[in-house]
Amino acid sequence: VILTVSPVPLMATFEPRHVLVSTTYSKAVLRVVAERATREIADVHYFPSYETVMMSDRSRAWVDDMRHVRDDLVGGIVSNVAKAYFHTGVDTAEHSDYADARALLSAGKLEEAHAKLAALAPRFGETAHYHTDMAMVCWRLEKWREAADHYATAIRLGGETPRGQFQLARALLRAGDFAAARPAAARALELDPNSVKAMVLLGKAELQLGVVGVAFERLKTATAAQFGSMQRDALQTVVRLAKKAGDRRTAWRAHARLKRLKRPA
Repeated sequence: VILTVSPVPLMATFEPRHVLVSTTYSKAVLRVVAERATREIADVHYFPSYETVMMSDRSRAWVDDMRHVRDDLVGGIVSNVAKAYFHTGVDTAEHSDYADARALLSAGKLEEAHAKLAALAPRFGETAHYHTDMAMVCWRLEKWREAADHYATAIRLGGETPRGQFQLARALLRAGDFAAARPAAARALELDPNSVKAMVLLGKAELQLGVVGVAFERLKTATAAQFGSMQRDALQTVVRLAKKAGDRRTAWRAHARLKRLKRPA
């Protein structure tokens, strides 16, 4: 059993105190529980993903909403978990040139990282981790179609995961391939029915394909979740759709919730 603690902060609690206090308390409790479990139960391990994110440079660890971790850092953490426990992926200790490519990615030197990784395709092109790394570089370079192709290959080589399907759907949506984005987002939602992110992507793909009624209802459902940037995205889309449909009540309610969401904690 591998335990870790999520670095993502809480948005709200029912406690009569500031959410930052509750966030710090919850992370501390979870970390202590994980530590006791690793000390007292055989075959239970702790992986320091929380520490990795919190001790990294903020600009390289977090996306703009300061709640969600950047994909490249998540990918690095996942690769380290795989190396530590599953003996899969690319061993950067053995392949220094691959380590150099990842270092360029972490340093934000995206064009250089892209060129370096592309040159390594003959050696590592049959590993899922290689295509995940390439997809992350392409995403940050706004090469949406190339990112989608690499995410699809990573899924083919490494198997389906909710996150992988979400990343594929997101890249396809940005690339304008709405017909392919819809089933990819639907599959992500099937793999994780509680994923608000997948629900929003599916709704946006349906909207682009002209399935307005279905998209409207799906996005309204997504707005009920407390999920930061994705909730905001869903609310903004609902406001636009409701205004277009002449549904002033829904538009007003979504706009009011959007204003509350934008207020500082």
